[in-house]
Amino acid sequence: MDTPTDKPGGVDGYALYTDYKQPYVPYKASQYCFTPQQLLFVQGIPSYQNFFQTSARSITGCGGAPASNLQALWGFPYWGPPGFNRQVISGPAWGDFASFDRNSLLQFLQNSAGCYLDEVSMHYYGPFRDTTYNALFSKLTGDPTAPPNPANKNLIDIVKDYVEAARVANVGLRISESNTVPDGGQSNFSNTMVGALWTLVTALEFAKAGASGINFHWGNGGIPNNPSASPAYIGVQALFEDGDPDKPYPSVRIPWYGYLMFSRALGNNGPGMFLNYTTNALSPGSVCNTFVYPYALLVPHAGMISVVVANVNPNVTCDFTATLPGVITTAAILQRLEGPQGLQSVPGVTLAGQTYQGTTNGKMTGIYRPEVIQPHQETIRTTGWTFSITPGSGVLVQIPLSGGATNRLGYPPVTADLITGGTQQAAPATSAAWKQPEGVSTSPPAGQAAAAQQMQQAAAAAARAPTNSKSPGGAAVPAADAGTNAAPSGSTGGL
Repeated sequence: MDTPTDKPGGVDGYALYTDYKQPYVPYKASQYCFTPQQLLFVQGIPSYQNFFQTSARSITGCGGAPASNLQALWGFPYWGPPGFNRQVISGPAWGDFASFDRNSLLQFLQNSAGCYLDEVSMHYYGPFRDTTYNALFSKLTGDPTAPPNPANKNLIDIVKDYVEAARVANVGLRISESNTVPDGGQSNFSNTMVGALWTLVTALEFAKAGASGINFHWGNGGIPNNPSASPAYIGVQALFEDGDPDKPYPSVRIPWYGYLMFSRALGNNGPGMFLNYTTNALSPGSVCNTFVYPYALLVPHAGMISVVVANVNPNVTCDFTATLPGVITTAAILQRLEGPQGLQSVPGVTLAGQTYQGTTNGKMTGIYRPEVIQPHQETIRTTGWTFSITPGSGVLVQIPLSGGATNRLGYPPVTADLITGGTQQAAPATSAAWKQPEGVSTSPPAGQAAAAQQMQQAAAAAARAPTNSKSPGGAAVPAADAGTNAAPSGSTGGL
């Protein structure tokens, strides 16, 4: 027979894949995987390259007419007339940037020859078991306590090289699988505030590097007769009322708050551009120069600049002042992601006062309580908005650049749909018209027209010297001049 059956076991022309490991053993026979025998591969990158090329050409018809009825069956429905789009394959789906180096990627792209490849995909995982927040974030962005060494590239700089190679081949690069720790995460770590902040920072870092998107790996999302089998890192787990598989309900876990803050920073999943800015927050001698991650994005469809800061340092509270050129009288809206135990928080985590805790319908409860930050004249030519961020928390500050915006600035998203990943390909979300937040003036003042013009010029954001919570406030830093370059900068801490 030419197709897999619903019973485990070999069939003519197919080999049965049996190398399943807990907790991923299928609990239905139909979930077993059969592979054409002639396409089974051998370990090693060269063998994998050949296997992938042969498989992709067989599926899409890039290799010409099918060599057999079996190949034609396996390739359906991608066979088609001349000119039929065959660029439907994503790969290599490799688990390590170090082992699948840039030369391997170039060979992979050459094998496709512009025929079957739609997108380059790579995996990224944090350190192995028994890790710490220091090791988790240092692997992603580099060790902030290590002396500078131009010979040692951090991961994100390496990713930029891969993105550029893919771009030359006219395809994007997606992180198709990612997690804090391999094999489902680490208990009492990945499922805490650490997991939420890591999700936020990882999505922003890969977007900044130019990735087209990121998919976080949840693994087993819920088994009716074994709810505890789900991994530590998961955004939404399926639980079942009385263990009945016909009565599922969503249980939102802590990492999902990172998804949600990322979405809100982009005006409900719209496109955005990272801004160049200057800050002394990461300079030597600053109390906030380690494990504090600031980002500034222009979100044109929402008419705003989003400033996101994740404070993974458990010991310091940092004060920031975001500044823009011009006299602007519009207040900013601040949303806090926080919990009662900082990085270890699980119960009590809230985003702008709301929580998923105790819900069974996937909707937040509680009163939405953002903070309103009134502007002040930082210098004779700049306006500032000052805010603080406590240890083990995150903040999103939305600075409107016009009298109105399309994403209900300062209000929860009107849709729960998320596009987690890069800002390059996300489509603007359709949402309600502007609704004025309480205490925010939307009357177009004299300086507002200039502010709108600055948005078009991709205004820059600057930060005031952060201070320790036990120390007096720091000195102001001159604001950066507005520029026309909205591309990420390559400098340490720059966007």
